[in-house]
Amino acid sequence: MLGVDQAYDQAMQNLGKILGNHFSVDTAERINGNMGRNAGEFLGDLPLPVEGSEGKLMVATGDCKGVPLVKNDSQKVAAFESAKTNPGNRRMATVASVYSVDPHIRTAEDITAALFRDEPDEDAARNRWLS
Repeated sequence: MLGVDQAYDQAMQNLGKILGNHFSVDTAERINGNMGRNAGEFLGDLPLPVEGSEGKLMVATGDCKGVPLVKNDSQKVAAFESAKTNPGNRRMATVASVYSVDPHIRTAEDITAALFRDEPDEDAARNRWLS
């Protein structure tokens, strides 16, 4: 998990501080690479959803993060700094997700009530669905 938010060198230093030991950056990179190679097989073995069980809307998200490439610079560069301050030492990593949901229709009053933590008006909700 540390390697997700930080460069490997920083992550292993932080893990070492937490556990009071030294951890190899090369080993952490190799373990992560081996785990990544198995991802395709894992995803291929997942069961298909039961027909009709998925929501009506498909949601797809993507989030790109800059990842430092040079070990010597990894301590100097925070993982979320803009690439303009250190051009040429980053690659982009993209985390993506796809899932389905059913529509959740709300009125302006419903949203306002949720923002101000007001209790929803049960009668209004019931009447909206009946009309």
